Amino acid sequence: MKKNLFAALLLGVIASAHSGPSDYQCLVHNVSDVDSKGLMKTGEPNLQLLFLVRRKTGEIIGAPFHNQTSTGVTTVQVLDYGSNEQAFKVVSVYKDAYTSVDYLQIDEFVDSSEKPFLGITRSRIFSGTCR
Repeated sequence: MKKNLFAALLLGVIASAHSGPSDYQCLVHNVSDVDSKGLMKTGEPNLQLLFLVRRKTGEIIGAPFHNQTSTGVTTVQVLDYGSNEQAFKVVSVYKDAYTSVDYLQIDEFVDSSEKPFLGITRSRIFSGTCR
């Protein structure tokens, strides 16, 4: 209960500081890793991971998908802005010594104020909800 209350308060602080009418505010509920045998191991995150997504630009503020240009991101591309029939989709490509790609999909088409999301970053899969 305290964990959920803390998450709600922190999300409110992030939202009031950064959000606009076209932003998503997201909370991670599950984290999955692939083990050496290719099997999924799913659990709850150790910390309350909260992030904000700017729908217009695809910019993401907060863990685990933080993609502001100061973090070395090469490109951020919104593949689909979402609708009643499509999910919002954004890809972030990082090029440094190695290339890595993050993918985030928010199911905009779900008829609820809470939209489920799925994201992949650094070989980890995150899921949760966005408002």
